[in-house]
Amino acid sequence: MTPAILHVIPAGGGGTERFVRDLVAALPTQRHLLLHVGPNGNALEEPLSGRYLGLRAPPAGAFGRYLAALLGSHTIGLVHLHLIGTSTQDWIDTLPRASVPWLITLHDLGFLSPQLFALDASEPVVDPDWVARLRPLVAGAQAITSPSAFIDQRFAACFPAATLVRVEPGLMLPALSFDKAVAEVPTVGLIGAFGRHKGLERLEAVWADPRARGVRWVLIGYTEHQLQPSQRSEPTVLIHGPFEPSEAVALIERYQIDLMWFPNRLAESFSYALSEAWAAARQVLVPASGALAERVGAHGGGWISAASDAAAALDEILAALPQARAAGVRAEALQQREQRVPSIADMAAACSEVYAKVAWAAPAAEGAPWAATELQAWLESQLGPLTFRHENIRLARDYAQVRTWAEQLAVDVADLRSDRDHWQAQFSGVQGFAAHLQADVSQLQGELRATQLQAADLSAHWQAARDQFAADAVSRQQQVATLQAELDGAQTTLAQALAEQARESAAWQLIAREHGLTDPLADQPQALREWLTVDLARRRRMLEELQQLTAAQSAELIPLRIKGSRYDRLLGLIPGFLQRGARWLVRRWRHRTV
Repeated sequence: MTPAILHVIPAGGGGTERFVRDLVAALPTQRHLLLHVGPNGNALEEPLSGRYLGLRAPPAGAFGRYLAALLGSHTIGLVHLHLIGTSTQDWIDTLPRASVPWLITLHDLGFLSPQLFALDASEPVVDPDWVARLRPLVAGAQAITSPSAFIDQRFAACFPAATLVRVEPGLMLPALSFDKAVAEVPTVGLIGAFGRHKGLERLEAVWADPRARGVRWVLIGYTEHQLQPSQRSEPTVLIHGPFEPSEAVALIERYQIDLMWFPNRLAESFSYALSEAWAAARQVLVPASGALAERVGAHGGGWISAASDAAAALDEILAALPQARAAGVRAEALQQREQRVPSIADMAAACSEVYAKVAWAAPAAEGAPWAATELQAWLESQLGPLTFRHENIRLARDYAQVRTWAEQLAVDVADLRSDRDHWQAQFSGVQGFAAHLQADVSQLQGELRATQLQAADLSAHWQAARDQFAADAVSRQQQVATLQAELDGAQTTLAQALAEQARESAAWQLIAREHGLTDPLADQPQALREWLTVDLARRRRMLEELQQLTAAQSAELIPLRIKGSRYDRLLGLIPGFLQRGARWLVRRWRHRTV
């Protein structure tokens, strides 16, 4: 049987498993086996056949025999170690004494310390004991590959004699059409599963800043607090939830993201997420540490952040967004994709060259390793590269929904209990409260009846006064009209008399001149005019007195009208049957008093 390459990878998947599966698919002429190493056991996978073998952990001190059996029973000629950490300590200690050659691919900073995610710093502090433990493994490796100059520098500081080979994780570049314009609202995207090491605390601090409300935020992935898809406002934050790696570029385009932001706290060794952002022809904003800054510094395509806190980070985002949305930026980035994003073919060619230089072993069969055959069916259904991923996504969504429902039910139960306790406390004094309420109702009813009677009496009095004043006003208006008519008639009569007198005087003067006579009525027109003038002045004084009296009565009528309108509004609040009853009571009371 052709010797196989045994790839030792973490059972949790992630970028390391993605790298290995892409490599296996790109090198079909090689025979590959994948050993998923977990804290509670291992599973051996043959990718081409889709078969899995569940491996129980060997007894203490028996890992050497376990490894020899594994290598012999599956004709393994080369071990490719993709994981350096606490879960592979037995491999680290045993491989230097094994009869099989091995390679190491550095996917993170696990060679500095086994506590990679325990600290808040961008890089773990070097653990001298851990580095000393790794030295035999590093010294005996046939080759060691690294994804970036950043990893090269950190590794050389601990293992200066080692030689590293550059192998960058590759990506398949999908076709882009740019059939969508930029979004109406500036949009910032993030990608991945966000915990503390990915910068979740800074991300949430930026979202809490009021200035973030003018930006739309899209997280393609999830956080340790929010697994299921969700959307919230102020600011607008859309969390997509778990996704397939092959969907990343399409999702960036679907959400019309303008700028991809990387708030990472822990330094990245390479970053598939950065490759996906560039594959989507987007600009990026990355931290100043690790391979993210190294790649942006070498290829452009974005900005390197100098922010030390969330407020400064938001300042940089708001400054970068207009540039990322400018016309022609995406088209230019599309032309730069092949230079910025390594291909899977280049990655496979680099690894194939390394494999070709290794002196492979052909170990003899030494029996099967400890196996749990009853796990076969379960492993085949659960650990398939597609089935497992879809199951994981569905499980994450279902779990998050069930947790949300459970939390809501717990809140509802607590509210019901609180309401029950409140009403039980209130019920203990309900009888006394009812008696007190009844007394208040009776008092209010009495006050209402008294108010209704008073309102009816006042309304009747006001109505009578209003009618009387109206009648007086009409009478005086009639008197004024009569006097005005008499005055007009007197003025007309005076004018006629004066005209007649003038004619008679003219006639007498003519006769007197003709006969030489003296006019006996010469003074009569003057006397008549004086009398009429006196009478006209008297009538005018009477008219002025009547007008003054009318004005005084109108002034008295105005406040009564105001009071009447108030009574009318009060009466409007009293039902009609109560008003009629009150008037009836008033008339009956007045009849008795009379």
